[in-house]
Amino acid sequence: MKVNIRYLTLGILFVIVTMVAATQFALSNYMIEFQLPSDQGIWYIGSDNSSDGIRVLRIDNTSESGSLKIVLGNFSVSYHVTYTAAFAIVNEDETYLYLNGINVSSENASYLRIWIHGDPYKIASEDNTSVLLYDNGTLVHPVNRTIWVIAPGDQNANTTCSNITDRSRFTNRTLYDPVAKVRYTYNNLTASSNYSDFVWVQIELSIPDSESHLSRLTGSLYIHYARE
Repeated sequence: MKVNIRYLTLGILFVIVTMVAATQFALSNYMIEFQLPSDQGIWYIGSDNSSDGIRVLRIDNTSESGSLKIVLGNFSVSYHVTYTAAFAIVNEDETYLYLNGINVSSENASYLRIWIHGDPYKIASEDNTSVLLYDNGTLVHPVNRTIWVIAPGDQNANTTCSNITDRSRFTNRTLYDPVAKVRYTYNNLTASSNYSDFVWVQIELSIPDSESHLSRLTGSLYIHYARE
């Protein structure tokens, strides 16, 4: 049977710090900061770089036991950025992981759109595997419905597998980034529901023209899933 879990991903902190320049444009750092998950069967790997040249997914601490962050970059009003491979959710447990949704709780959460999809090199609109999970403040799918099945892993945080029916052929090693302090993929493999032990997450950030006075705010990101 499936055990439904509403999984709070790691006490995520959204931070927006606003600095108003002489030109009256608001420049900010938009980041999602969260603790490592209590479910040791789930890992996260990085891929895309943020505007500072460091991976979107990173540990901003002096030790690898620090807090994971998703740093989306510096922006001003009328800013738009899409990270097709912001990070990947990796299942290292021996059981299938049934992903039901991703939700965001934040005052300015409407600036975000979040997809899961298979091809890290394509934007979601051009990837027929993509599923929009969170759309400008709205949880798109009910959390009691499976939208992607992440295959069982091999209990090895150093690998991902795009097709578990032949691990010897389709396993890819992850590397360690000493700057971001996270693991990442050198060769971003395409993920498939039911067959891959990972799935890519695309994050789109759009700051409207009307937003001119951003302030510090907090929020939480939730991953909803079930296991058999």
